Amino acid sequence: MGACVLVLTFAFGWTPCIGPILVAILTLSANSGSLSGGVWLLEIHSLGRGLTFLLIAPFTGAISAPIKTFRQALYPLAGGVMIMMGLAMIPGQMTPMACWLLETFPGLASRGP
Repeated sequence: MGACVLVLTFAFGWTPCIGPILVAILTLSANSGSLSGGVWLLEIHSLGRGLTFLLIAPFTGAISAPIKTFRQALYPLAGGVMIMMGLAMIPGQMTPMACWLLETFPGLASRGP
């Protein structure tokens, strides 16, 4: 039962992250004009998602040990950040906050994919 709840929680948290990307890929697939083009896009997307987990899996033991020591502080901090982000989304303050972060920390612009 615990594993089922863990997977459901993970899926609930993962959906906002994967939703826009998957919608874009499904739209491209639908407009590709051929079945093979759409299947190829979805295969590459699935391969990228799966490889990420396969590459991270061997390191979960090494990663989880230090996190256990900081769990008491990490969970409330992460929860607070999530609540603040959610409250910022309601009035549409995410864009001004992102602009402020980029102006304050210009190094963030070079991070990411």
